[in-house]
Amino acid sequence: MVRAVDNPGLYRFFLRLVRQTFDTLGVGGPTAARYVAEVCTRFARSDRLYALSDPAGRRIADLVRMSEALEAHEYRASTLDRYVGDFALFMSGLFRRYVAGRGVLGLYHEVGARSYLRASLDEGSPWPPPKLLAELGREFERYAGALDFLRQAYFVPAPGEDPFRGFLARLAELTGGPGRN
Repeated sequence: MVRAVDNPGLYRFFLRLVRQTFDTLGVGGPTAARYVAEVCTRFARSDRLYALSDPAGRRIADLVRMSEALEAHEYRASTLDRYVGDFALFMSGLFRRYVAGRGVLGLYHEVGARSYLRASLDEGSPWPPPKLLAELGREFERYAGALDFLRQAYFVPAPGEDPFRGFLARLAELTGGPGRN
């Protein structure tokens, strides 16, 4: 089961790449591939990537502040734990160089894994299955590494091109242009 996505073409694109990557690396299975492709599709839009706000209404755009908000109990629902896990996976996978360059890759792995494990305790949600969330938590670094491999294999920057900008430009093409983000 996959929730409806607002860009089915982008979802199919990511699903194909995630399946190929998972098959190549021996990571995850079909359910994990569907879920990770859904995360990539959802977070291709910046309004979905930066969905949390602080009490003043400002978007929380980094995991350090998200983690602080979770630990301070400003947010405490399993859906928010899952969001933080998804955010950490997406950023530490597809934007690893950016995260590592800020010196917080270990934090993203730690917080992402912990968030997925907490979210897996909610037995009331059929999608994603709690068993999958627990696997994402236990194997967080492998899944993030698989997304990094996907980026390196399928979103290769041109010589001298900023890899972050090139990846975002490719996503903008696939999502219908910059007006969608």
